[in-house]
Amino acid sequence: MLAEILRKPLVGVQHHGLPVGIPMEGCENDLVCLRNLSRHFGNPDGPAVNKVDLCVHAGEILAILGPSGSGKSTLLRLIAGFETPDTGSVLINHFVASTSSKVLPPETRGIGMVFQDYALFPHLSVVKNISFGLKGKLKGEEKRIRVAEMINLMGLSGLEHRFPSQLSGGQQQRVALARALAPQPVAIMLDEPFSNLDYNMRKEMRKDLSRILRACRTTAVLVTHDREEAMSVADRIAVLHEGKLVQVDTPLRLYSHPETPFAASLLGSANFITGEVTDSGVTTFLGEIHVETSHLSMYLQGEIVNVLMRPECLFLKENEGSVNGVVLDVDYTSSQALYEVLMYNKVKILVSAPLDSAIRTGAAVEVSADLKQKFRLFPLQ
Repeated sequence: MLAEILRKPLVGVQHHGLPVGIPMEGCENDLVCLRNLSRHFGNPDGPAVNKVDLCVHAGEILAILGPSGSGKSTLLRLIAGFETPDTGSVLINHFVASTSSKVLPPETRGIGMVFQDYALFPHLSVVKNISFGLKGKLKGEEKRIRVAEMINLMGLSGLEHRFPSQLSGGQQQRVALARALAPQPVAIMLDEPFSNLDYNMRKEMRKDLSRILRACRTTAVLVTHDREEAMSVADRIAVLHEGKLVQVDTPLRLYSHPETPFAASLLGSANFITGEVTDSGVTTFLGEIHVETSHLSMYLQGEIVNVLMRPECLFLKENEGSVNGVVLDVDYTSSQALYEVLMYNKVKILVSAPLDSAIRTGAAVEVSADLKQKFRLFPLQ
């Protein structure tokens, strides 16, 4: 039923926004393209956005992931037209929407926007807030039908005449999403949309958002600093660090094949253990590990490197055989225990174990690794 509501042609509404231009080579299936895009703000520490090249495929959900101050929201505002680039360009529907000398207004781009604080009009009801997104696009009965469809889609029935102050955080977010989706935008931008919700509500809203966007086949760009959020919602993740694009890939590829230590750490808990390159692998204090031949060939024999070892690739035993570490701390999640262990060579590492492992803080332990896994290497810094 939901899919039928979302996929049927919307009464009186046609896709709007910029005219369709001539696709650049290799970009035929991309709705949003950023070319050598930079924004400085006169910052002596460097650009907020620094020479970013990025394309968003039609129908995909792309997450822009990075810590605070990495330039995520600035990048989103450049796409939406709220900021002017210092260099480079923004293309929407293969049509130039922004350069340093020309910026088309946000309202002409066909881009929907959901702000971090939702930006609902406090003096307008749910119905009128959603209707505002259709201003100048639909009238009369057609507008009423479209608003009713969005209210049904978002599960807001019975709340039509409430004001934002009378809604929960999750309900406010649904209204903001309905207002942005109502005009059938070319793409939708979401700036930290779950940051004002509690943990359980965030999980619920992530599922709902993903389901709605995919059923609508809506192209979306989601800005977040939460890796769990990015990995659960996005088709691809763009990692941003100090304004620069570090890596773009699927969540699984980013986790298993990060191209930099920063990307590795951002996507999950990471241990970087030094080792010496041999002709067949890398020798570490946990033993000689296996490395893909193509990856190993990038380093000289005898070179000291950093080896990425995820906590789930390590094993922990208490008082069995020889011990090589002591437990400093343990952090429990819903699915595992994450142990911080001080190895006797003074290196601290993280090891994940089942919740029922019940190893106490201060326990002497033996740490070992699954040496047959294909680990990633990074130059020693």
